[in-house]
Amino acid sequence: MARPRRIHFPGATYHVFARGNARQSIFLSISDYSAFLGMLGHEKSRSLFKLHAYCLMTNHFHLLIQVQECPLSTVMQRVQTRYARHFNKTRGRQGHVFERRYQSFLCRTDARVLEVAEYIHMNPVQAGLVSGPDDWHWSSYPAYKDPGSQPLVDTTLVLSLRGDDPAQAPRAPAPTSLEKLHAEEASPLESQATRPSLEWSGHHQPDTAPFHALIQKIAKCSGIEPAVLRGQTKTHCVSAVRKDLIRQALAMGFGPAEIGRFLQRSPSTICRLADRS
Repeated sequence: MARPRRIHFPGATYHVFARGNARQSIFLSISDYSAFLGMLGHEKSRSLFKLHAYCLMTNHFHLLIQVQECPLSTVMQRVQTRYARHFNKTRGRQGHVFERRYQSFLCRTDARVLEVAEYIHMNPVQAGLVSGPDDWHWSSYPAYKDPGSQPLVDTTLVLSLRGDDPAQAPRAPAPTSLEKLHAEEASPLESQATRPSLEWSGHHQPDTAPFHALIQKIAKCSGIEPAVLRGQTKTHCVSAVRKDLIRQALAMGFGPAEIGRFLQRSPSTICRLADRS
């Protein structure tokens, strides 16, 4: 069975996680950590994503990334491929560096963004490697104590969500594992084969004629005018027809941004409605 595409729309924020093959270490020296961050920075300047938080552990890493037009899959393929080549070349070896395709979880709310950022910064503490986040050098936590000290990190969003002293230590979230943190999601996005394909590269827009024909067809069959579908009416009947429009449009290959422009809703709202369809 082909792997389903990941959800993508400009502005989507993801918690990204990847582990070394057979849980082996992927960072064995200071130069490894530095090389990975350098590659991440190079890709950031190329793809224009925002990096809200990161933590590089010995055998895995966590990232909190907000993508723009370039999909997360492209960003991670470039970074992980370059790093795997670096890791193998410096050690004269061959083979897989990462155990599998990275895992990603879409952060659908501001509360989830904040929770993930704090989970990431507390990861070395929860692993028993250090007594506090200050003591782990390879994370974005120092950037939050001294905003601007790490150009790689975009601190504005998380600081605005916290609304407190930037120097204050992060509050340790209740979840102590990746599984518990995303417990309400049955599995990472790449495993949800029953969900519709929502990825849209943003580099081109499909022909809109079939989309408008679909709108007219649904309006005629349901008796609900397009203006009502675009409005804020949330009666059961209108909501059901609106969701059906989203489902059919996605199946035709239109992306959340395109559908959202018609329905006057954000791409993230389109994705949420699609999940509930």
